[in-house]
Amino acid sequence: DTRSPAEYNISHIEGAVHVNPDSDGFQEFLQKLSSEECKDKKQVVCYCTVGYRSSKTGESLNRFLQSDAGQKLQESIKVYNLEGGLAKWANERKLMVNNEKDPVKTVHPYNSQWGLLLESEDFKELVSI
Repeated sequence: DTRSPAEYNISHIEGAVHVNPDSDGFQEFLQKLSSEECKDKKQVVCYCTVGYRSSKTGESLNRFLQSDAGQKLQESIKVYNLEGGLAKWANERKLMVNNEKDPVKTVHPYNSQWGLLLESEDFKELVSI
C-alpha cells in the first residue's frame, strides 16, 4: 500500500504492507529487500487509490532491482501495479480492513476528483478532503 498513513489507517487490503514512498520508510523497505535472501520468487503488488502513485512506486522498485544494490533480487522479485487501485477493489466489494483488522467499506479517496471513481456513497463517508 503506497498511500499516506491517513489513507492506509482508514482502509487497506488485508495483509498489505504500508510503504509510504514519500518517507524514509521507503528507503528502509528497499534496504530490507536488499538484505533478505529471496530463495522463493515473490510478487510485490503496489497499489494506491487509483494506481497513479503506486505506478511511480513500482517504477522506483524496478529501478532499484536493476541497480547494483538490488540486482541479486532481480530474478526473485516481480513488481506489479494493481489495476484500478483500491477504488476498483472497493467497487468490486472486495475485502478491506482498518488498522484493527476489522472489515470496512470506507475508502479515503485522496482527493475529491478520485472520490468520483467510487461508486457507492458508503465508500465516501469519511473525511473532508
